[in-house]
Amino acid sequence: MNKRGRLWTVSSVNLVLPLVRAYAEGMQEDFLELRAAGDAARALRRRLRLVWQVESDRAGVPPETWDEGVRLAMESGNPELVRLQERIRDAAVRIDRACADLTRDIGEGVTLRSYEFGRFDFPTTDGGPAYLCWQPSDGDRVIHRHEPDLRCPERLASFTTSH
Repeated sequence: MNKRGRLWTVSSVNLVLPLVRAYAEGMQEDFLELRAAGDAARALRRRLRLVWQVESDRAGVPPETWDEGVRLAMESGNPELVRLQERIRDAAVRIDRACADLTRDIGEGVTLRSYEFGRFDFPTTDGGPAYLCWQPSDGDRVIHRHEPDLRCPERLASFTTSH
């Protein structure tokens, strides 16, 4: 999803929000899965490194070879690590597919700013160049905007509109 494409009005964003919400919520779930699997994989790598260090120390293997040993152990097909890597890959594929499907369904121009919060920017010229910014916790209407050089966390105070 990129910044090229159509310009949005508050009304046009509000019309597509039910669809965007569905994609956003799915992406948020996939992001949480990706993060959990990534955290578990990092923890497993740390455990493998500690085991490798203890075993290498007992065997008299010099410490400068430990990182290479851990890498080889992980590449040798540790079943738990393989499962975690598959979870990471599957979640990333689902997120990529959702981004492509959303672009297909509503067109170019929407920018996904945060997988974690399901935050999207819609380029607009309503009130000057800016982005209409929405995330699921905002409800069923876009109520935030921000200037082009700012990000959604720096969203301007809610605005009222009759659009």
